[in-house]
Amino acid sequence: MQGLKDRINRSSQYTGLVLVILVSILTLITSSDTNLLLRVFVLTQSILLFITYINNNRRFSVLVFVLLIVGVLASLKYGFNKTLFVPTLLEQDTIIRRGELFAGEFGKIYKNRLGLMYFNQLRPTLMRYVNGSFSFMDFNLLFNTQKIVSILLLLPFGLGLIQIIKNFNRTLIVYFMAVLIINGFLIPRSIYGVYLLLPLINLCITIGLIKLYKLSKHD
Repeated sequence: MQGLKDRINRSSQYTGLVLVILVSILTLITSSDTNLLLRVFVLTQSILLFITYINNNRRFSVLVFVLLIVGVLASLKYGFNKTLFVPTLLEQDTIIRRGELFAGEFGKIYKNRLGLMYFNQLRPTLMRYVNGSFSFMDFNLLFNTQKIVSILLLLPFGLGLIQIIKNFNRTLIVYFMAVLIINGFLIPRSIYGVYLLLPLINLCITIGLIKLYKLSKHD
């Protein structure tokens, strides 16, 4: 590994480990949810992601995804969006109005069975899925920007995110993509989707704080 990870010695790794624990506790304190199991998941996963990122250890990568599977199963059990495949009354009205418009514009293409299935069933479901998936990318949801502590964490988060992007890590990429896919099946903006993403947020903040410390030493 090059860049930041090459410059973190063993003592710095222990310091970083303590730091990621403190960051995790801090972000959990600013959260309004008090579910103990979710908090344990976030803390443990944050530690595993940090170790995986610093050491690129395959064994810890496996642990990351084992724990992620547990978190995903729990999230789907308690936070599954039961309306994902069921259009609301407003959506049904929109489908009818759109159908009248599309029938005139697309003619036979719209009126055949595949066209009706796409416009009336598949497309609305996909839109709900995509909207639900990206609803968790709201900064106010992830950082609770009403609290000053969360706002102060935005700078190290940004620096850490840049460092992580520079130092490509397959485990982090797969983790993020997996959470993004799963979040589409959860109730939009629910605490379960947030807690699946929070370990990545904590990692970015931790790496950013380490970067800030190293920059201060060079001044």
